[in-house]
Amino acid sequence: MANNNADLPLSLVQSEDYDLLAFAAQRIVDQVLSQSLLHINNALDSNLDENKNNQQRGRFIELENDEWQNKRQGQTAVKWPTIAEFTNEHVGIEKITEYIEKVLNKYYPRATTCLSSLGMTINGQTAVKWPTIAEFTNEHVGIEKITEYIEKEWKTTPGGQDACWLYAIDFLEKKSLEFNDLYIYRVRYSIPTRRQPIPRQTVSIYFTLDVSKIKPKNTPIQVSFLLETMRLIHYPDQFRFRQTWLENIILLKEKMANGIDF
Repeated sequence: MANNNADLPLSLVQSEDYDLLAFAAQRIVDQVLSQSLLHINNALDSNLDENKNNQQRGRFIELENDEWQNKRQGQTAVKWPTIAEFTNEHVGIEKITEYIEKVLNKYYPRATTCLSSLGMTINGQTAVKWPTIAEFTNEHVGIEKITEYIEKEWKTTPGGQDACWLYAIDFLEKKSLEFNDLYIYRVRYSIPTRRQPIPRQTVSIYFTLDVSKIKPKNTPIQVSFLLETMRLIHYPDQFRFRQTWLENIILLKEKMANGIDF
C-alpha cells in the first residue's frame, strides 16, 4: 500500500503531461487543417476569377470580331493580285500599303499610331528625310537635320521629351577617313530653372553622320548616335526615345558629384 501511495503522485504528473502534449498536438493539427482549407479556398477563388476574366476576354474578342464584321459589311475589300499579276516584289508593297490604308488605318488607327510611337512609319523609315551625300554640303546641314529629328520624333513620342528639357547642338569635329567622312555632333540636354538657370548637370548625346566618299551621290548619309555613359549605338529608324534615360544619367552624375569632396 505504501508503494501504491508513493506511485500515485507520479502517475498523476505523467497523466497531466500527457494531456498537455495531447492538447498541443491537437492544436497543431487544427492549425494545419485550417491553413490547408484556407489555401484551398484561395486557390478556388483564384481559379474562379481567372475563369471569369477568360470569359470576359473571350467575350471582348467576340464583340470585337462582330464589330469588325459589321464595319466590313458593304465595304470594298482589297483585291489581292493573281499569280499572273504578281510580277515583282513592288506589287506586294503596293498591295500591302493599300491594305493598310483601306483597312488598318480606317478600322484600327491605333495600329499605325503604335508604330509612329516607336519612331517608325509603316515602311520602317522615320518621319525625317536625312540628306543624301550630294545634299550634305557642310556641317550646318547636320545641325538642321538633327534638330528636325528631335522636334518631329523625340518630342512627339509617348513618354518622350518634356517641355522642361532644353537642348543645344554643337558641331564637334570632322574625321576624314579613307572611304568616308565622319561628322560628330553633341546634343546637350539640361533642365534650367529660375533658381538655377545654369544647371549643375547635363546629358550629352553624340550623333555621328557618316558621309561616304565612294557611294553614289544620291545615297542617303548614315546616322547613328549614342547616349553618354552608354556604349550601345542607336539608329534613328530603330530607336524609341525615353526620357527616363536622361533622368537616370542626371541622377547618376548628381550622385557622383555629391560624393566628391573638394
